[in-house]
Amino acid sequence: TLAAKRLVPLFTVGLSLGGAFGGMTALGVVSALSAEALLAGWALGLLFAAALVLGSRARLQRWRVLASGEEDETSVAGIRAAMRYLRASPLGRRMIASSLAMVLAVFVAQYLYSATIAAAFPDEARLAAFLALYLTVSNGVEVLVELFVTPLAIRRLGVPTANLIHPLLTALSFVGLAAAPGLVTAVAARASRELLDNALAVPVRTLAGNALPQRFRSRVRAFLEGIVVYSGMSLAGAVLLAAGTLGVLRAGSNDLVC
Repeated sequence: TLAAKRLVPLFTVGLSLGGAFGGMTALGVVSALSAEALLAGWALGLLFAAALVLGSRARLQRWRVLASGEEDETSVAGIRAAMRYLRASPLGRRMIASSLAMVLAVFVAQYLYSATIAAAFPDEARLAAFLALYLTVSNGVEVLVELFVTPLAIRRLGVPTANLIHPLLTALSFVGLAAAPGLVTAVAARASRELLDNALAVPVRTLAGNALPQRFRSRVRAFLEGIVVYSGMSLAGAVLLAAGTLGVLRAGSNDLVC
């Protein structure tokens, strides 16, 4: 457990560095070849990752040293145990509500800012180059936030208050997209959705989970990530479909009036 607490921040920094390297690689591929070549690079990257995991399988299995109360169990049993605990825990119920609301918000925001960015770059090569450059810069900023901003926010504000930063900035990103829709507000919304979520919100949420009893932490986290998160994604899709249908109906009614 102690080793995991020390290693997890390094993994997060490693993910950001990998994202920055991926952005630079994508920028080179688009410049030298084409935007379509990114698909082949993506496939090769997945194959390389699969081969790496397969080749390291024996070493990875040695990490399966579980503490007392964290023994392995079936997925169904774990979900049932998590549901029983969450029904009786006010904190657990609030974690479900906040997770569902945040997933709904960020995926609706993702649709909005993606449409705005795509409209700003009609040419697919320019769009791919812009996104590659953005990923390079944003992942570099992630490392700085992870190393300096997040620890400072946790020490000065505490975990509960620091946990409010990302939701508040997400709400502000919607205000920006509504008040001044454009490339700048779309990039800011994407930075809130990805950069701050990876560098700030995820570490803080992990610490917030320590308020749960140790024997339920892994079960509750599995329930939130496996059930609540995907339910929120489905709900976001339904909201977007309903909004699109409503827009079509309104446009049709306007045409009839004209």
